[in-house]
Amino acid sequence: MAHVRTVPRKTGQAYEVVWKVGSTRKQKTFTVKREADRFALKVENELAAGNSTEPLAGRSKTFREVAEACLDADRPRLKPKTIEGYEDTLRLHIYPTLGTRRIAAVTSQDVEKWVADLRAMPKSNGKPRSETSVRTAYSVLQKIFTYAARHRLISHDPTAAVPKPRTSHYVPNFLTVGEVEEIAGVLDAWNPYGTIVRFAAWTGLRSGELGALRIRDIDLMHKEVRVERTMSWVRGEWLYTAPKSERSKRTVPLLDEGLIAEMKTLLNEHPHRADPDAGLWPGKIRSHAI
Repeated sequence: MAHVRTVPRKTGQAYEVVWKVGSTRKQKTFTVKREADRFALKVENELAAGNSTEPLAGRSKTFREVAEACLDADRPRLKPKTIEGYEDTLRLHIYPTLGTRRIAAVTSQDVEKWVADLRAMPKSNGKPRSETSVRTAYSVLQKIFTYAARHRLISHDPTAAVPKPRTSHYVPNFLTVGEVEEIAGVLDAWNPYGTIVRFAAWTGLRSGELGALRIRDIDLMHKEVRVERTMSWVRGEWLYTAPKSERSKRTVPLLDEGLIAEMKTLLNEHPHRADPDAGLWPGKIRSHAI
């Protein structure tokens, strides 16, 4: 419920519209009572509709303040690499344009212009920016406005009126067995890189999963490898975490007899073969337990 009260001023009377959102008291001052009455009615309509009155108060948080609150809320449940990606996108592509703006004042037209400007901006290497890059940045922007709307910091989400950029269809290029063996054959001169290439091709592990393997993850008796963790480079250090999803924790069969023979040799010659927690690939840093 909003009400108007008269407040004496040296230059005459002023009219304050006062209302509450939860336990927080908000107000806005007018010099004309008619304007104060109209504003009070608008506040009541917004409250009745369950909308935020932050835009009406004129003191809404900046986009950057809301973005930082959103990331702080997500930090405990997201991987450090994901948070790093969000922070980089915000710092490079969003904050320069919208960071200091009051989030409640950003319109759908502002978002449209931001998308158009980002699309026209070349990458750091001078090449045109792909639609995938634009879509990724847009998704981060949309995430912040969704958070703001959920916490009633804005009365509407301006990204709702702006179509999400489309990405071009990606067609993967799979190497043939012969091509894999050709690459691995060249790298055999720098052991164990040839083995790593064959291992990656036959198991299909992601690069982070491949690098995070320990000796104990290789079960030659059952001809399989256990995928229990992944690694990523975040802010200048290697971090070991659980895989991308629970389904990514899996057991992968070792199907190629030649690869199995190579793995036997690698394990027998491994300088830390007595330590099951040592990195699988010699020279790899030891990972902490997770």
